[in-house]
Amino acid sequence: MAPPCFPEHEIRDALGLVRLLYLARTARGGAPPGDDPLVTIGRELRAALAYAREPEGSPGYRAGVERATRALDKLAGAVTLRDDLGDAARAGEARVTGRALKKGGKGGR
Repeated sequence: MAPPCFPEHEIRDALGLVRLLYLARTARGGAPPGDDPLVTIGRELRAALAYAREPEGSPGYRAGVERATRALDKLAGAVTLRDDLGDAARAGEARVTGRALKKGGKGGR
């Protein structure tokens, strides 16, 4: 049985979620960048994407998948009850439209 294709799109999706959560946390005055685990998780996911061009089954390929898996495990533990996906969506909308994201929780309400 052939190994599955490198999950590049899924890793990019996870990286996008990390970025939106980070934007939302920053907008509501979250932890300083060095203290937020999302920074490290995002770096790990971005690094895992570097292995996407490796041949299937190669050591590099497996290392990329393992690195992404570890980062996603960390992401599961880093999301808190304070993280609001509505805030993350508003952060994404603000980024796309170029509008400023209001400070404060719950979309600045």
